[in-house]
Amino acid sequence: EAGEQTRFRIKIPLTLAIIAALLVRVGEDTFTIPLSSVEETIRLHESDITTIEGIEVIHLRDKTTPILRLSKIFGLASSSQEDGKNFIVIVNTGSQHVGLVVDTLIGQEEVVIKPLPDYLRDKSGFSGATIIGDGGISLILDVFELVNMTIRKKKKDRMRMAPVAGLRQPNRPALEAPTVH
Repeated sequence: EAGEQTRFRIKIPLTLAIIAALLVRVGEDTFTIPLSSVEETIRLHESDITTIEGIEVIHLRDKTTPILRLSKIFGLASSSQEDGKNFIVIVNTGSQHVGLVVDTLIGQEEVVIKPLPDYLRDKSGFSGATIIGDGGISLILDVFELVNMTIRKKKKDRMRMAPVAGLRQPNRPALEAPTVH
């Protein structure tokens, strides 16, 4: 009716935030990387990836940059690239640069972050989740935690593989030092 007014009031919970992000795909899953962590994206041939002491690396602008394959970290089937080239997202963890190997770059979007509960977030490599344009859910990567989680796993694997000096072998008596009187 003429002269009547309507007021809409929308309250957004303080637990929600909006960030600029890069959406990537690994296998059938979509992941979100906060754009504040992304330095650049590159495309390299598989032969440009080398291994140093069991860690895959690339040489980028006269620096050695370690890479992490998200498909291996999360146990996902990776779709192979027809031309043999990999998409690598170079991220900054604060103390170093790391490359994240992904199957496809989807693009940049502003996304609404919904934090995960502590029991899902702790040491998982994820900081939250978002609903993307197609209605699907995308987990938001916590780049710093993801790198730390991978480093911890590699150290644990090395410790398991390396013999530990000074430990007594099972079924063998310990050597005793002679007693001085």
